[in-house]
Amino acid sequence: MRFDTGVAPLPARTDAAPARFAFVGGSPVMQLPRPAGRSRTLFDALLIVGLTWGVFAVLFIGGLGALASAVWLLWWGTGDRDLPDTTQTGLLILGVPIALTVGGNLLLGLLRALRTMRADRPSGYSLSPEAAPGLWAVIREVAAELTAPVPAEIRMITWPDCHLESPPRSFMPRNREYRLYLGMPVLTMASQVELRALLAVALAPAAGSHGRLRREALRLIDTPVSLGVPGRRGPAAMIVRQCRRVRDIVTRPARRRLTSMGDHTAAAVAGASPVRYGIWSLALWMAAWEDFLEYRLLSGPAEVVAPRHAYAAFADFVARRIDDYGRRVVTDDVSTRWPDRGELGRRLAALPGGRPPTHDTVPAASGLVTDVDALTSLMESRLYSLGRTEYLDWSDYVEAVTVGSHRRGAEEARRLSAQAIGDEFAQLSHVLDEVAAGRGGELFRALAIGGVPTVGLAHMIWTAAYDSGVLHIAEGDDGIEVRDRDGELFDAERIAVMLTPDPESAGRVARQLTESGVDLTPRPGDRVPNHRVPVPYTGIGAVEVNGTLGDLVVTTAGLLFVPGLPAESDAAPERLAAILSRWPLRTLMARPGCWLPFHDVSDASVAPPSLWWELTTDADHAAIEPPWRIDIVTVEGRRHLIRWTERTESLPSAVFHLAAELRTDPA
Repeated sequence: MRFDTGVAPLPARTDAAPARFAFVGGSPVMQLPRPAGRSRTLFDALLIVGLTWGVFAVLFIGGLGALASAVWLLWWGTGDRDLPDTTQTGLLILGVPIALTVGGNLLLGLLRALRTMRADRPSGYSLSPEAAPGLWAVIREVAAELTAPVPAEIRMITWPDCHLESPPRSFMPRNREYRLYLGMPVLTMASQVELRALLAVALAPAAGSHGRLRREALRLIDTPVSLGVPGRRGPAAMIVRQCRRVRDIVTRPARRRLTSMGDHTAAAVAGASPVRYGIWSLALWMAAWEDFLEYRLLSGPAEVVAPRHAYAAFADFVARRIDDYGRRVVTDDVSTRWPDRGELGRRLAALPGGRPPTHDTVPAASGLVTDVDALTSLMESRLYSLGRTEYLDWSDYVEAVTVGSHRRGAEEARRLSAQAIGDEFAQLSHVLDEVAAGRGGELFRALAIGGVPTVGLAHMIWTAAYDSGVLHIAEGDDGIEVRDRDGELFDAERIAVMLTPDPESAGRVARQLTESGVDLTPRPGDRVPNHRVPVPYTGIGAVEVNGTLGDLVVTTAGLLFVPGLPAESDAAPERLAAILSRWPLRTLMARPGCWLPFHDVSDASVAPPSLWWELTTDADHAAIEPPWRIDIVTVEGRRHLIRWTERTESLPSAVFHLAAELRTDPA
């Protein structure tokens, strides 16, 4: 589809050098303002490369110095000194282990940081030349004009983005391949002119005119130094954090000049106005995408429905708010994914021109793909968790997820109420009866979810109003709107606050609900469910559970293991989705030894890859996923061991979702 970008404002150039014109054949030709001189950008590149390697030099020198201190203390402590024996022995006993520990930590941190810089694990969906011949042709054309290498792969990702990625050559000289990451929203919403400009910006850092040192500096800008697993502690982690902070502060002007150099290189190929407008559009789409995910896609793990045509809904979402996001972007209110936050205004002002001319006849970028509908369906399926097996039109989806969220909250409140009042039904009418009978104090203590009892009560009131046909749910400009029969916004929280342990408050709340049309008559047979209904939402393919190879599905209520794995099979996302669509979840759970509810877990630990694996496994071996190890002990004392294999493939963030469900942190 062709996305109409509307009439959003582009930032005016206020601090950039004026555009100049040369006369060629009697016609004025606009020339771009000069970027920073080549000698200046060469120094900038040298500064970035030097400071990046300086982090490793500090770790290496510090580690060797600490080990040398240990050796010196050992030599000094065993000699004859004019010190009391207790003092000399104390220094020896304390100093040597401390120096060895610090030195070992720094050198180990050096190896881990090197491994992280050399890691090459692609993400997304690989788009072959047969599937998108037009797109590959445009990329080859732009690469040839920039004298840049053609990317080895196009990887489609679910969020708006367009960037080139490659491990730094100074850390991994063997791997010289580039990968182009292209977001499906960009392919859906951009015209071919806008996409060509964005491709020029993405490929510009690899342009042959920059020279090797500048290209390496541009690669290092996008590769932060880290120790791999987040949350590591110790001297090495502290040094890396501080050195990285110093590098970012010192090299900020250098990064700005090198980025500007890349933008001007792209503008020379695709035109200054399209490049400027493409950068602005991509920043706008990124900012809008975060809001779309949070306020529209509503991608909670317990959801079982998904919307059809999510990317089309995103285009409509942006078009209705184009002015607002346009103002946000020009004031540097951009997405957390944007690489140079705080610098977008300067970057745009450095390029001349405004919005390029757009016409309905401009072909859409989606026309460069052979079967864009199939690609869109594939990428949309990766937006959702495994349990989303029912696809609805957008209006039905908005209502379904809104109702589902409140109904799950109401069921949790009913479970807590049932435990307090001893009633297996525990509907809203029963809660009001308990308060009216003077037993509200104990009930409110049971309902204090997060210390606020009104949260659960509000969910129960909202659900009762919806089941009574009182509420109307629709999508407004500011979010999902829920209105009552009179067209007023329905606020269940306001009504819930009126209910207190005071017996008279129950009558006031009941009257207000009845006047609003809410039916408080108890529904026969509506018992409180004992446990949460399991909904699968992520998984880990090809793991060993107690020595048996199979797939592990993480649900909202427990772990489901599907034993057995064919010698040749689909990727984990497709295989897990096929299993869950072929077999009912209850059938899979009923198989012996395949279901472990979370309420049966008494203790669990999630261990990261071992030190031996970190030191011996080649970092550019993309087929091997870092092997985690999960130990689970049940309330009956049974132990379950989950181990990674060479074929293991985790869905995004599956390990951390599993750790959260097991109420433990990855060590």
